Amino acid sequence: MNEDSATWNYEAGPTDAMKQEIGQIVINHALCDPSLYSLFHALSGINEATAKVMVRALRLKSGGLIELIKAFKKEKESQIHPELSKRITECLSAYDQLSKARNLIAHWQWGLSPSGEDNAMTSNFLGMNHGDPSADRNHTLGSLKATSWGLMQVNVLMALVSSFIAGNIPDTFIDLALSGVDDVLNKTRQALLDIPDVSAEELP
Repeated sequence: MNEDSATWNYEAGPTDAMKQEIGQIVINHALCDPSLYSLFHALSGINEATAKVMVRALRLKSGGLIELIKAFKKEKESQIHPELSKRITECLSAYDQLSKARNLIAHWQWGLSPSGEDNAMTSNFLGMNHGDPSADRNHTLGSLKATSWGLMQVNVLMALVSSFIAGNIPDTFIDLALSGVDDVLNKTRQALLDIPDVSAEELP
């Protein structure tokens, strides 16, 4: 704390830039919930009112929706465009891995970032490996951005796939649309993750 400053503060956890990205990860993870619901609704063929009753009555969270999505996908596999079926599998797998990363980022304890560096360690104090240094995880601003963008990408793809399934889109349009979306997502990822942040001194 600086007693000469009008504003008091304290240091805890990683740098401000990393904290901002941690918040974005939490936001992007929550944004996936409506897309998971849309995918469940599209695959099940259940009307909107009944689907909402199911979700509320069974208190379904993301894990429950994923199990329903897998079950309905397996049941209707022959009716689903092969590329859409592939994308569903890929999205669910990616979401599972990104959710694990999000939980670690959101619930483990953060150490301080070294002065001037955008990296920090997390540890799980109440975990089974408490006291084992090898169980700690190192995070960088880049790795946090990759997790954040990964969640947004999965969100976009799940929403797109669910809309295609619900809308009975022609096969030729599906292939063309997915190819175009892949191109946009790849360019966006490169722009977000491959270009260094502009410093305040470089801004006009």
